[in-house]
Amino acid sequence: NTLLTTLDCGENPLGSLDVTANTALTSLICNFNNLTSLDVSQNVNLLQLVCPWNQITTLDLSQNIQLTAVQCGANQLTSLDISANANLNYLQCGQTPMTQLTATANPNMGTLDCSATLSTTLDLSLWPNLQNFYANYCQLTSLNESTNTAFNDFFAAGNYLTTISLINATNVHRVGVGNNQLTSLSVKNGNNSAISEFNAVNNPSLTCVEVSDVSYMSTHYPSSIDAGANYSTNC
Repeated sequence: NTLLTTLDCGENPLGSLDVTANTALTSLICNFNNLTSLDVSQNVNLLQLVCPWNQITTLDLSQNIQLTAVQCGANQLTSLDISANANLNYLQCGQTPMTQLTATANPNMGTLDCSATLSTTLDLSLWPNLQNFYANYCQLTSLNESTNTAFNDFFAAGNYLTTISLINATNVHRVGVGNNQLTSLSVKNGNNSAISEFNAVNNPSLTCVEVSDVSYMSTHYPSSIDAGANYSTNC
């Protein structure tokens, strides 16, 4: 059916799926199947791709330049290239053995969830309007996050990060950066009272967390840093 625009075949035991003739597709949902491959190269009108919980090993999105949302987590992807997807606003690619996410600058990216991957570095400055970032339990050593201004959620627990700066993220609400190797953490963004969740425990080398409002952070999050660490306006 060349006129088909939406296909939802999720939660079936499908071992293969051929949508190369369905060139009008704008939404493809095929999660919870047994797919090992998925060819969407002919689906140039695709806006939404939902294919998590399969066994897909590679995913070529180079022809899908109109994509705004992709969920491809819980697959066997080792890499993903979104450099052609300048309209992408939402990407969930977690729970994969992915070591590399290739991207170019994209002001439209609003949510990135790559938790539980094998990624070691991410350059968050490519996504200046990123609001929600989830990268818990990866292998991350750097993020280049200090220039980002739009964070609401920032979660990067269980990595190998040594420094995190959220000084420009003036509206960040939730921060989870526990279980890292932090020696420097700054949330001195001038608006600590907006923080509704904060956790930086299990960073044994982090003795001082730089904040704007010592009283607020000490009152609301006294147990969210390790014993012996303190909040200060000047670390």
